[in-house]
Amino acid sequence: MTQPVLIITQTFPPRLGGMELVMQALAQRFGSNGHQVQVLTDHQAPSSNFYNATHIHAPKLIRSWCKRLLAKGFLTHDSIVICDSWKSMNAVPRDARNIILLAHGQEYLNKQSKSPKIRAALDRARLIIASSDATAKLVMQFAPHQDHKIHVIAPTYMLKLHPPKKRDESIFQILSLARLEKRKGLAQSMEALAHIQDKLPAYQWHIAGNGPERTALEEQARRLGLEGHVVFHGRINEANKQKLLAATDLFLMPSYQEGNSLEGFGIVYAEAASYAIPSVGGMAGGAREAVLDGTTGWSVDGSSSMAIAKALQSAILDDDEREKRGRQAQQYFAEKFDGNVCFDRFHHLAKSL
Repeated sequence: MTQPVLIITQTFPPRLGGMELVMQALAQRFGSNGHQVQVLTDHQAPSSNFYNATHIHAPKLIRSWCKRLLAKGFLTHDSIVICDSWKSMNAVPRDARNIILLAHGQEYLNKQSKSPKIRAALDRARLIIASSDATAKLVMQFAPHQDHKIHVIAPTYMLKLHPPKKRDESIFQILSLARLEKRKGLAQSMEALAHIQDKLPAYQWHIAGNGPERTALEEQARRLGLEGHVVFHGRINEANKQKLLAATDLFLMPSYQEGNSLEGFGIVYAEAASYAIPSVGGMAGGAREAVLDGTTGWSVDGSSSMAIAKALQSAILDDDEREKRGRQAQQYFAEKFDGNVCFDRFHHLAKSL
């Protein structure tokens, strides 16, 4: 008989974001593998054939207490409890035993003031699933003697391999899919493209997503005379995202660390790789594990427009090298990041509790 699964999370659809999709994918996959899945969220979320979702409508001050009280009603002696981060551990009933804690990265950056709470959460967890080796190292700063609990699994449970499609050779297509914030390296990428503009063939750069930097990026494109090359799509749905990826030659998101914010892994790099698209990625956090420099793409200092320009010139002008790295990216995806591969590892660990 399969163990019931209780997912306690602050992040879940219909809200948009990478972690929302990760938590939904885990709920769906456990449900499709015969587990009874109950999801407790901070906001209203629809149930599905694979899981039941219940939201907690309570003031923030007492929300964890209310969620813990509700969770106790769903908990059995053999329940697998999955928390989206250490912050959700406050809502886990004290008698829960089989707790899996997800670790993403930046929630462990410069959190010395939160050390007691983080250590207490890590102590309670029987398994800690880190999104990357870089994230695992951040976690170990708070749990130096608990490395036996930590396993690295990329949070790509929702991704699958896509057969390569013939792309339009008349115009080179670049794609950035991200929340538009400084650390994504898009402002530096725009400076880089302007710097090498005269050396490039006809191209379009599609920027999909919203965020605090959108207005500044639009103004920068006009100032640099790139408005004819850059298309701002805003927030897009899944169908339009897949359409853009299928037509893309190069993925561009050279992220870097900005204060306490960095790329814990970079799901979008893996998603691009699933389409045989190489990436120009950053070097901070887990990005260097998602994009292997010289093999599946180019890893650069995302705060340096000159470093980005050098990588872009190579990636755009050398068709053979770009296509080779794209094929290698897809092979790397199939081996490491395919959703079935990652969930099978997660599921095996969960059943061993």
